[in-house]
Amino acid sequence: RRAVERLHDTTIEGRMILVREYKENAGKGGGKGDRPTRGQFKVLVTGFEPETSWRVIKDHMRDAAGDVDHVAMTEDGAVVTYSAGSLAKRAVERVNGSKLDNSVLSVRELVNDEM
Repeated sequence: RRAVERLHDTTIEGRMILVREYKENAGKGGGKGDRPTRGQFKVLVTGFEPETSWRVIKDHMRDAAGDVDHVAMTEDGAVVTYSAGSLAKRAVERVNGSKLDNSVLSVRELVNDEM
């Protein structure tokens, strides 16, 4: 866990790296590859500064809506995964239009695994 917290989304020799915890049975039974299948409810967060880290997004979203399962930084923004639909809906209600480091965030639910 410490390696994930310290090294995920860092740069080594000019390349961004992704570090995840290995879970032996993750992804078995029709999941997507080796990705854990806990959280199925996702929101897309946009409008933040390009240098904003996934940790800052995760903390902001957790403080507003509840436990965050995963944050993936993409070209389109941050995809935040929750374990319950009610948390995703709360994230949209509470975070959409809010400020983070002088930027106004836009948050919408992703449906049918858009990303």
